[in-house]
Amino acid sequence: MRANTQYVTSKELAARWKISVWSLNHLAKQHRIQGAVKPGRDWRFPEDAELLPGPATPVPRAADTDTDAVLAAFLRRLDGK
Repeated sequence: MRANTQYVTSKELAARWKISVWSLNHLAKQHRIQGAVKPGRDWRFPEDAELLPGPATPVPRAADTDTDAVLAAFLRRLDGK
């Protein structure tokens, strides 16, 4: 555990994030909660814990991505051109 960091229980963080304790623990097992530790049987989370990106939380695309060009290329592939 990090020094000088206040930790909260699964129940406390789940209530704050409005998700079930099971879901929170599942995210912790997937290493999706920054700073989560399991010193024994139960998980502990920093008060300022953040959810890391994963399959259910897509990372936003870069602003310079031209979605119209990507779509046009995809449609050309479908047409075989």
